[in-house]
Amino acid sequence: MELCRGVATEHILHKYNIADPSSVSLASKPAKLVCQLYENYGAREPGTAHHPPDIYKASEEIANVNNTKLEKIRLYLIEKWLPSSTQTSGGDAEFTTPGGEETGESEEDEQNLKRVIYIMQSTDQKTAVRFLLNLASKIDTSSNCRVRALRALFSIAPGEFIEKLCNTSVTLIRQQMQALVCLAELEGLHIQQTASAFDKCNKEGLVRGLWRNHKHERKAVRLVADLCLDNNIHDPQLWNSVLQQLLAIGMIKYLRRVLVNLAGISDLWQVRCLPQVWRSVLTAPFKSVSPPLSDDEVATCEESASLLQRCPLLLDLDVYSIAVQFHRVGLQAHALACLTLIPSSTEREQHIRSLLETNCVTRVLNQLDEQRKRGRTLTQADIVEQEVFKYVEQKQEYQVLLGTSYFDKFLTFLIVNKTITGILFKTIQANRLENAMQLVRLFHQRHSDVPSAQYVASNQLSGFEELWTFLEMNSMLEACLPFLPKLDADQDDEPTEQQSQILLVAKAEETMEETGIEDQHETFSIMFTGDCSVEFPI
Repeated sequence: MELCRGVATEHILHKYNIADPSSVSLASKPAKLVCQLYENYGAREPGTAHHPPDIYKASEEIANVNNTKLEKIRLYLIEKWLPSSTQTSGGDAEFTTPGGEETGESEEDEQNLKRVIYIMQSTDQKTAVRFLLNLASKIDTSSNCRVRALRALFSIAPGEFIEKLCNTSVTLIRQQMQALVCLAELEGLHIQQTASAFDKCNKEGLVRGLWRNHKHERKAVRLVADLCLDNNIHDPQLWNSVLQQLLAIGMIKYLRRVLVNLAGISDLWQVRCLPQVWRSVLTAPFKSVSPPLSDDEVATCEESASLLQRCPLLLDLDVYSIAVQFHRVGLQAHALACLTLIPSSTEREQHIRSLLETNCVTRVLNQLDEQRKRGRTLTQADIVEQEVFKYVEQKQEYQVLLGTSYFDKFLTFLIVNKTITGILFKTIQANRLENAMQLVRLFHQRHSDVPSAQYVASNQLSGFEELWTFLEMNSMLEACLPFLPKLDADQDDEPTEQQSQILLVAKAEETMEETGIEDQHETFSIMFTGDCSVEFPI
């Protein structure tokens, strides 16, 4: 009989593509096998609970074949994995808050919590929610274990479902969780306190006592900072000491969150060490990286770019030196984004020009595209792009973008900002008369209120006549005349529409070489409104 059960169990394992020798060797020991399956395959990332192998179904079939009480095994695993291994260690573990910030727990504890969540997701949702709520409300359970129970709760059920089932506000549950986080931290410092006593105590007195007796412990420093933020304790002298200590013990990741919170408290902007802390946190990722960067290194550097955008002390920071760091590691788009934050317009324009003169125009635009594809666009992405286009226009280096996917957007920028005269002259100079006429027509469609557009509309001009009118009314005609078609002496000064349409435009290779516009035949489309889409062959 046992042999048949073992063979049936092995069959179930192969059915769910579980063929590792350690699992197969436990086919005759179903309870240990189920425990190992949950341990090996249960630490799942969010959203992957239903990915194969389906341990929930496999364990059910194994339990049925071997007459094993599966719920008893699952309860044993929850009781084993839910408590944290750091809850009595007095180490430097850091606990998550209801807002979902970093936990700082050991990797083993995080994996165990994922296993618990996987088990609870596989059971009836109402039963799982009630079980975790009951566990979180047990006074004789450690605060750490109760926090982890609530973390699991919010992972398996939406807030509306929890409120409806237990008739308790999710906001209240999160507040209780925040208090439990603090109690767990206190327990780690060997300070025992009940939830009711903690709720009633003077928080500022608690903070000062913790700082006086435990300021050299990582856990205590973090707890002091959390309590100050949660209870609106804005003593500049205390915060100056706390920030310096957080920086000294290297809690950079946690400091990022603290600085974001402090950015919204204007009373603390005068803390003496705040500019130094901002600089240190912003430049920290660059001390240990060099190009080419890995994806994780890029993400860490991008966090600094995002953090800089929230800094209220830009006047006290050397933003240029931070931009230099981004440029050094190959993140030119982020470097340019930093430079746009320089308060002085003169310095800002000078540094932006110096950066773009390093031949990184297309690289900046490529990086912006990559950011958009990944959904991690820089806050100033549009501003960065406009600065690039502005530089290209000022330098009239149109060949840098000609033939790229950015050229149509660049033309749109020029038309919207009424700065088409430079590229229009280059186009005429390169004997691309049809392109010049289309560019002027697009400009008039976008800006129907300018004098040349009004004159063209009132006289029903188009084609070469429209181009001629634009050149004349924008003081460009004299400069462009040498490159315009020559007319017969007996004809009017201005050619007719028919004459302009039959003009043969010869390729002037030497002229195009001088202007920097190559003879390419690509096509792009500019979209303004529903009735204004024109293909512009290059």
